[in-house]
Amino acid sequence: MIDRRQDIQGLRAVAVLLVVAYHCGLPVSGGFVGVDVFFVISGFVITRLLLREADEDGNINLRRFYTRRVRRLLPALALLIVVVLPVTAVVQSPLGSMQVAARTAAAAALFVSNAVLFLEPSGYFAAPAAMNPFLHTWSLAVEEQFYLIFPGVMVLAAYVATRRRASRRRVTFALLLVLSALSFLLAMHLTATDGFPFHAHNAAFSFYSSPTRAWEFGMGALIALGEGRIQRWGRRAALPVAVLGAAGVTWAAVAITAADPFPGFNALIPVVGSGLLIIAGSISSRQPISWVLSSVPMQWIGDLSYSWYLWHWPVIVFANNVLSTEYHWLLPCAGVLSLLPAWLSKRYVEDPIRTGRKLADLRASRLVAVSVGLAVIVSAVTFGAAQIATPEIRDARAQRAAHLDVGRGCIGNMPDEERTRLRCLWPEGGEVNARSVVLIGDSNAGQFAEALIPAATQQNRTTILATNAACPFVELVLDPAPPGCIDFVERWLRALADVRPGLVVIASASSDYFLANQHVRFRLPHAEEWTEDDAGKGRLWQQGIAAVLQKLAGAHVPVVVVHTLPHFVNWDLYKCPGYEVWVSPSRCGRSTGLAETQRQQNTATLAERRAASGLLGVSTVDLGPTICPDGVCRTNDGSRWVARDGGHITVGEAQRLQSEFTRLIAEHARS
Repeated sequence: MIDRRQDIQGLRAVAVLLVVAYHCGLPVSGGFVGVDVFFVISGFVITRLLLREADEDGNINLRRFYTRRVRRLLPALALLIVVVLPVTAVVQSPLGSMQVAARTAAAAALFVSNAVLFLEPSGYFAAPAAMNPFLHTWSLAVEEQFYLIFPGVMVLAAYVATRRRASRRRVTFALLLVLSALSFLLAMHLTATDGFPFHAHNAAFSFYSSPTRAWEFGMGALIALGEGRIQRWGRRAALPVAVLGAAGVTWAAVAITAADPFPGFNALIPVVGSGLLIIAGSISSRQPISWVLSSVPMQWIGDLSYSWYLWHWPVIVFANNVLSTEYHWLLPCAGVLSLLPAWLSKRYVEDPIRTGRKLADLRASRLVAVSVGLAVIVSAVTFGAAQIATPEIRDARAQRAAHLDVGRGCIGNMPDEERTRLRCLWPEGGEVNARSVVLIGDSNAGQFAEALIPAATQQNRTTILATNAACPFVELVLDPAPPGCIDFVERWLRALADVRPGLVVIASASSDYFLANQHVRFRLPHAEEWTEDDAGKGRLWQQGIAAVLQKLAGAHVPVVVVHTLPHFVNWDLYKCPGYEVWVSPSRCGRSTGLAETQRQQNTATLAERRAASGLLGVSTVDLGPTICPDGVCRTNDGSRWVARDGGHITVGEAQRLQSEFTRLIAEHARS
């Protein structure tokens, strides 16, 4: 029987505490690195277990290994899915978030939720993802995929060692070192670049995928393989190694943020820190940090770490759904409250199935069939229930239809790409000439497509659509921003100056990049210093938009800058609780005064007006009064939705703006 390392159990407690604290909104900006700590621990513990088994029995019993993993992981996960999904029908919206939860739950039961979440349009740190009660299962999927593949790697290494009459541990170490190095290099490449193979989805693939996370497990595995040598180090080395490890994990938790590229180089800090803490415990447990990790409270939390990790996030998501914004300070209480279902799950489900006598003979195959089958069935029923809708719900769902830039695949399209000519030019087969109208910017430009395209067509003008989500048409570098954002701006600027169309309409969600909860920082393209304060960002925004307008004006291209429409910050019909939506989606609406909205958005608006001032052929327009009649901005007028979400109007509302764009083209475009 392999000895139980109390310091490892305490390190599990550290990992889960970091994750829970981060999700509760406590001041640990990098608390999500707790997952990386878990990965290192798993690599160490599993490798240690398999090595001990190989030494004692002469081989690795895969059947026994997988039986243990099934008993440890699946029943608790199935229980979570079966309990949480019915709650989503009450708390979450059948307009979208309920369906996403059901899809992710089914994928979690099948060990592929990381792949499903990678395919979702929003990333781990985006607002829509925060409404998914199964978002956190991506890490379980990565871990389960590791468990499926890693024993095979160990068996392969043993086979190679036998054929070459070499040391099994040395061959295993060399193989894992090579695989871990390749995994780390892949993570570095995909996190930092926008090249092969996933382009704009590189960072998401790097975050969610097993190949780019394998090196973290590899770190723990390599330590386990070298544990015999590590234990011969002098005891004096234990404390400095432990201090370095604790410093690395602590620094990562407080200094890394969601805006930093991750994983990749930044992930080295918590991964190496965790590895050093494990090494310190292998050298000697008689040092202060191991004593803290081995304390009774840390052991209790460590024992509960898997259950607490499973349950904390759904409880926080549901609290987030139910509590209004002013009560979000209560979210830490939700994190603590989740200890209750976590303890109940461990006490009455996990422990009896893992170690109880009555269920000791339950075959793993039956346990898999029951756990996975039940979870998938409940997921399917929940997804089906979300499709059952009143006419009002169906109507609201229809009004959330995507705009043309999304539907036609014009996100991030470049001027010289074939798709720009085939999909993003109206009418099809038209020619780009001196009368053409170009609509360009981020997704706030895309929302005007249904207004501008027919308005231009009515005046016998072709229209080009060029949008890039979260990439405003300014000469600034934003962080975070989609890969290749500044390249998108510069290439379109050159193309517009060369073609000299009849009118360029620029629209961006300008004010959103100033919101504190978006954590966006600015710098000029050739500068190194980032700016984060509102006043400084306002000055840079004026310089960035002025650089664009001056180049277009210098090429004698008429330009209209459309100021950001009134936004409803933190509002989304997608987030509306199910018990409200089922009664009537219109109950989920919001209204605010136009003057108050304009005051909140004034920094960006003023910067754009100043940038356009004095430039020949450059104008700005504020459509806020049109969208907000009588000085009141509303998300909906009864069952007619004006706002698609907090930052975009609906397709129907865009169509109602056609006359405004007809006037803008007639007044400002070159004849």
